[in-house]
Amino acid sequence: GTVSDIADVFARRVDKFFDVLGRIPNTIGFAGYSMGTTTALEVLARSGGTAWGGNVVGMVSLAGVNFGSTAADVSVAPDPENPGAAAIQLQLLETLSKQLKIPVPER
Repeated sequence: GTVSDIADVFARRVDKFFDVLGRIPNTIGFAGYSMGTTTALEVLARSGGTAWGGNVVGMVSLAGVNFGSTAADVSVAPDPENPGAAAIQLQLLETLSKQLKIPVPER
């Protein structure tokens, strides 16, 4: 289905997860891998009216579609003999991530 259709399913799953858990944590983080990045972002975009939406403090994307599926493929099965464009992208991201200072949310 579309990202919107998939986000509908995952939004219901998140709501059900917190119902089963019996509470909503104060700090919630989202992660998305490959196409899961756009799905997670869509769920977060719709979360404003939910009981848990205000507790989301961040979102992590691993090889989201903005870097293409080849980057997603090489992130789980790197080929050091043939780095290719995707491996070079990942190397640049790794270099960048080592230079970033990640802020700690104040709560």
